[in-house]
Amino acid sequence: MIYSFLMMGFPLLIVKPNFYCPDADGRGLSVCLEKDYCSAVCITSADGLVTTCPTVRDSGETTIATDFQLYCDRSYLTGLLGSVLFFGNSKNIKRILTLV
Repeated sequence: MIYSFLMMGFPLLIVKPNFYCPDADGRGLSVCLEKDYCSAVCITSADGLVTTCPTVRDSGETTIATDFQLYCDRSYLTGLLGSVLFFGNSKNIKRILTLV
């Protein structure tokens, strides 16, 4: 039961959050791609009154990617996590089959 949840539910565990980048005028945020978020910087409006910085907002669900901030320079860890999970499960399955 747990094995099937981990295999089928794994993509749900690594869902990335929503990324927001400053607008060109520096007065608001708009949805952007992860690569744009990672390279974005804070923008100050022309009048100097508003400074808008890139931000991350999750959809309310807690995932491994949001808990451990697995995006930008740490995004490679999601692939590594999947490999470790599948390797560990393959070792477990071999052990179970030898007991049967």
